[in-house]
Amino acid sequence: MIRIITIGDSLTAGYPGFDPRSQGDIESTYQYWAKKEFKKSSKFSDVEILNHGLLGDSSQGIYSRSLNILKTIDLENVILIIINGGGNDWDNEPIDYSKTLENLLKSAKEVTEKGIPVLLTSISPFGSPSILKQLKSIAFELPVLIDKENNDKIFFYDWFNHLYDENTKSLKKKYDSGDGEHLNKAGNKYLGYSIAEKVNRIILDK
Repeated sequence: MIRIITIGDSLTAGYPGFDPRSQGDIESTYQYWAKKEFKKSSKFSDVEILNHGLLGDSSQGIYSRSLNILKTIDLENVILIIINGGGNDWDNEPIDYSKTLENLLKSAKEVTEKGIPVLLTSISPFGSPSILKQLKSIAFELPVLIDKENNDKIFFYDWFNHLYDENTKSLKKKYDSGDGEHLNKAGNKYLGYSIAEKVNRIILDK
């Protein structure tokens, strides 16, 4: 069996429909839909996706947990780690997000030092116009920083622009769970299929 590990905050966990610690509706996770899409490929027919989403976690927390996961989990047959997070670094107002970018990149580099490819994502759209402006900037800056790393095991997925509505300047309504930040089942389904398509290109096109 091959495995994919997902590390992040509530968006990775599947909140509000699912929490890895208390369970819930598994279809409210993007991992569920990604796995369904993966199974269409013979190479991914036996894939297991581990959900290490933690509600409320910060980019620093994600970095610390990434280190712990790499030390404590059997990494045999792990073909990819997906890292998403950073939104909890904001507290209803703009911040200096350089530390957020640093923590996300450090997390990704720790993974690649184990010889495992990593898919690093931008942050899901949420918050005030000033916060959204920063998140949009991150979606532009992060792939540039990844390119500068000159590390062929770090890949980028633009989570922000897949979910952002340019007309309403917010998370797309059809994917909104109701709080303007977290995804409903349709949002996770869309995200799962989209991420699976990206991963297929990373793994199968080697």
